Amino acid sequence: MLLFLLCVIPLLTAVLINLLDFTKKKLKFISIFSCLISFILSLNLWLFYDKLDPNFQFILDLCWSSPWNISLYLGIDGLS
Repeated sequence: MLLFLLCVIPLLTAVLINLLDFTKKKLKFISIFSCLISFILSLNLWLFYDKLDPNFQFILDLCWSSPWNISLYLGIDGLS
């Protein structure tokens, strides 16, 4: 779920900024807040990542459409 949030939070922030009319000060606050939330979530992944486990970790498998076999599969493998 954390990986999904790390992907969705910046997208939602971009949509929010583009759809609504904000002052320059509010835009900076929203952008910094979104970055801070993403950073805290990524720290959580970093702290709980098991370096000794060679398998995928923090796996998220969401089925979007069963008849067409469309799904979203996210995970961290530790190769890079």
